[in-house]
Amino acid sequence: MKSLLVAASLVCFAAVPLRAQVNAAVRDTALRSFLGIQSVGSSVPIAPPAVSGFATVLVYKDGKFWKRIGDTPLSLNFGQTPIALGNTQAGYAPATAQIEFLWGPRDGKVGYLFQAKVGATGFEPSFSEMPELAALNTWYSDAFRGPNPPQLHGMSVMGAAYSLKKPPHGESIEASIKAADLAVVVLFKTFGSEEERHAFWKTCDEELKQ
Repeated sequence: MKSLLVAASLVCFAAVPLRAQVNAAVRDTALRSFLGIQSVGSSVPIAPPAVSGFATVLVYKDGKFWKRIGDTPLSLNFGQTPIALGNTQAGYAPATAQIEFLWGPRDGKVGYLFQAKVGATGFEPSFSEMPELAALNTWYSDAFRGPNPPQLHGMSVMGAAYSLKKPPHGESIEASIKAADLAVVVLFKTFGSEEERHAFWKTCDEELKQ
C-alpha cells in the first residue's frame, strides 16, 4: 500500500501555457489543504468500442461492506476537445474519464463530493453529509494509474483511502479493506452497450445490497 497524497486529476491542453498549468495545480492543492479537503481518484483514457461508463464508491466499515454511494453514469464522448484552440490541424485530445472522490468540512459538517466526467460532461456534484469521513486520511491511500488497475467486484479501482489502526496483512486492496475501520474505494467500468451496463448493475445491486 502506498502512502500517497492524491490531488485532483487535471486535464490541461496546449492552448494553456505550461507555467499557468503548474501554477493552477499548485493553487488547487494549496487551497484544498487550507480548507481541509482531501481526495482520491484518477484519470483513465477511454476509447471505442466502449459507449458508456459507470463510476461509484464503495464504503466499508470494520472490513465489511457498508454501502454504495455516488453512482454516476457516463456517456463517452470522443474527440470533442481541440488540442490547440483555433488550430483545426492539430487534432483532438484523447478522451479521458476523470473520477474523483473529495471529502472535508463544509458549513460545520463533514461530507463528500463525487465527481465523474468525460471532458466537460457529467453531473454537477452535490455535497452529501457523512460524518464518518472525518477519520479518513489520504496518508493511508492508494492511487492507481496505468493500463492494468486492480479489480474489485468486476470494476477498475481508481483510488482508495483508509482509516487504519493496524497494518494490513499484504499489499492488496482486499487486505487494506479488511484492516481498516473505514475504507472508501473509487471504482469505474466501461461498457460496450447500454444493455451490458444495465445487466452488470442488476448483478451488482444483488451482490452489494445496502
